[in-house]
Amino acid sequence: MDRIPHLRGPDALRHRLQLWRGTPAGRPRSEALRSSLQEGTGTLPGERSEETARIKTLLADSAQLEFVSHSQSRPEVVDLFDDHLQTLVATLYDFCQVEKEPVLDEGTLQLLEGLPTLPEAMQQDVYTVYKSRMIAAGIDGTLLRSGESLGLYYMAQTDPDWAEYPFPNPESPNEVNDTAIDRSCGVMSVTMVLSSYLHREVDPTELIDYVLENGYRITASGVDDTFMTVAAQLYGVAEPEIYYADPAEGQQAIDWDAVLEAVSERGAMAIVHETHGSANFTPAQHYMVLADYVEVDGIGYYLVEDPYQSRARYWQWGTDAMGDPGLGEEGVIYATPALIAESASAVILFDQDHDAWEVQCASTEPAVLE
Repeated sequence: MDRIPHLRGPDALRHRLQLWRGTPAGRPRSEALRSSLQEGTGTLPGERSEETARIKTLLADSAQLEFVSHSQSRPEVVDLFDDHLQTLVATLYDFCQVEKEPVLDEGTLQLLEGLPTLPEAMQQDVYTVYKSRMIAAGIDGTLLRSGESLGLYYMAQTDPDWAEYPFPNPESPNEVNDTAIDRSCGVMSVTMVLSSYLHREVDPTELIDYVLENGYRITASGVDDTFMTVAAQLYGVAEPEIYYADPAEGQQAIDWDAVLEAVSERGAMAIVHETHGSANFTPAQHYMVLADYVEVDGIGYYLVEDPYQSRARYWQWGTDAMGDPGLGEEGVIYATPALIAESASAVILFDQDHDAWEVQCASTEPAVLE
């Protein structure tokens, strides 16, 4: 959770964005904007306001890049000046060479309103620095409904935002009326992985639609192990390797030591396919994500992102095998490698550092907001 992102040249980007640029006579183009940025008062980080809701909604709807995410725009937090927005404001101040603490004053709101109108290359520069700072601060990821940053990308099939989204299987009489809450654990798991590598919240309903439109829907588990490779190709993420507990000819066997080393040392992520068994987390087949590895009181645990939020399904909750990391998200848990391995049929390993993020200059000229 404390890996350092790969950055290149963030200081070289700061001068790329200029809100005002001198005329031949040396006069600023927007004296009012300049003054309001230097001296304005308004909503502070952690406070709520209608202006915060307005600007977050505007950026979520109008910007091509994820300056404001879906989870930031939920009704519970849309009016909150959250730490993601605070990081974006501070980044814009640096580009503008303005030294002040983040505040949603008149000038800052104008600055944020103008962000989607900047040239594409300039927006990309702001975006890459913004994301790199969130990664370095450990807040890159989903915003909880409490307003806190989870520090991980988490999507649950039980989330009311899409729990009732249709996910039928016409080939199975028991699944013809299924929705996301019923069978989308595989889709949600790969959505979390894709989001982590892309550093933006991938919409799981897009993947559900793709599954249904392209014939990948199967009985019981929704999708199979090989769909994770299809999804990686679709979103331009490096393809995973698939390992099996009981490999058939041509398949690779799971090396649990190698999986642990990849997740704990190289920042890799993995999707584990659990099958029903005495040590299983759930009473049926299920996909979950291995997002990290930590040691607590001498015991090693995977940080597991379970797309089904219900601790009643965890048969060993409260034992040394499973616990609560205290992140405020019911679907994010600790589980020992032994518990993970006991009922796993397959591991889909994405063997790259999910915190890696390069900052590169895309623009060559400063942009001007009038």
